[in-house]
Amino acid sequence: MAWTIEEPTVDDADELGRVHVEIWRQAYAGLMSPDYLAGLEHVAFAERWRSRLADPLPGNRLRSVKRLHHNVPTWTTVALSVTGFRDGWHVPSLRSGACQPPQSPRSSCPASQARPAERSDLWVIEGNERAMAFYRRRGFTDDGGRDIDEESGATEIRMVRRA
Repeated sequence: MAWTIEEPTVDDADELGRVHVEIWRQAYAGLMSPDYLAGLEHVAFAERWRSRLADPLPGNRLRSVKRLHHNVPTWTTVALSVTGFRDGWHVPSLRSGACQPPQSPRSSCPASQARPAERSDLWVIEGNERAMAFYRRRGFTDDGGRDIDEESGATEIRMVRRA
């Protein structure tokens, strides 16, 4: 099947919201509360996508990977952000969203190939061994940074790749 990579539009928000929820439910089963995952709503995720696509943050690059007939199996978000460290330093970083369709472990991930000048960092849900292995193969290491996702309560692990 042929794939195309396109900039998403506000018209893609409903499909992105639906796919986003389904990916989370599959990827985070056993890593996040079943009640939290069951309570995720496609409509709420679609609204977030609609807002993000209507008024993107400066420096963000968003690509939507689409199949024929405009089905959206996955997307990639690559965005410059600022990550705070406990010692007060802030450095440019990379935050990455979903990279590949769940059924395709060998897909390339534009986010994993991006190389900001100083370093790249991303956050992975603790226990998501498949994602951590994927990023380790691309040069990322666990730097010890931890955070709790406010919505889900899940622990996130920061992985870093130095340029």
